[in-house]
Amino acid sequence: MNMKIREATLNDAQGITEVHISDVKIPRYEELSVEERYRYGGPWMSVETCAIHINNLLLHNHPVLVAEENGRILGELEMLISEEMFLGKIRKICHVNVLMVHKDYRGKGIGRALMIEAERVARERGCELITVTPEDRAVGFYKKLGYETLIKEKIFEVKTTKGNANVTKKKFSWEDVRRLDIVAGRFQSSYYHWFSNFVDVIHGIDTDRIIETGIVGKSYYILRRLPNGKGAVYVWGRYEDIPVILKRAGNYFQEIVTCSNIKLGRIIGENVILGKALCSGVAL
Repeated sequence: MNMKIREATLNDAQGITEVHISDVKIPRYEELSVEERYRYGGPWMSVETCAIHINNLLLHNHPVLVAEENGRILGELEMLISEEMFLGKIRKICHVNVLMVHKDYRGKGIGRALMIEAERVARERGCELITVTPEDRAVGFYKKLGYETLIKEKIFEVKTTKGNANVTKKKFSWEDVRRLDIVAGRFQSSYYHWFSNFVDVIHGIDTDRIIETGIVGKSYYILRRLPNGKGAVYVWGRYEDIPVILKRAGNYFQEIVTCSNIKLGRIIGENVILGKALCSGVAL
């Protein structure tokens, strides 16, 4: 293959969309609205929303890589770089939150090439760790690249009940929470959950899913509606504030899904974050 890995531009939105929709069956695609397409897999399902999403990443200096051959995009990788609380200390990490290869070109080393370039870019940016939350089928792929299990938490489905909760509703900055542990809802990196709810937002689509943000005790929280109608809860701060936040969630949802180190409800799965040190002497 005469393939090259390069940084993406907004001109790549069409090609990136084609990569992502190759993996999704969308009936009557051309007849659907942008919002209807979004429901099948997020901003990558339409050129319009993909362009907004890529622009949000590039404006905040988060690298997006593409694998290209003869002018065609064959794969895409997105990285979020942040300084955040991770494994007990503030670390500069690179989190790979998206790696997608066109279904017709898998098994040809494209994903591996994108990851190797991501590691190079992360080292260049001064990151000490690179992390990823893989699907079950992809764990072996990352293990072969030297990634190890760093965080493993249970995923819970929690039945909620309506109740009064002493909360302060407000938006909060990344600076407010970056030094705090994310004690519920760490499905990706801490920064990913802040960025995707406060920055990488598509008006009229994502704005309807972000139900409430605020402060309880010494913790910050986000309540978000999932595509299946259930709620999701993300909490930075203290475990002891989670029950109050769940009570608040009960005013909007009958069930919520989250992950944590403490038991919150019925276990429905497990979330695993893998990682790899990018420099010598990094204690994990």
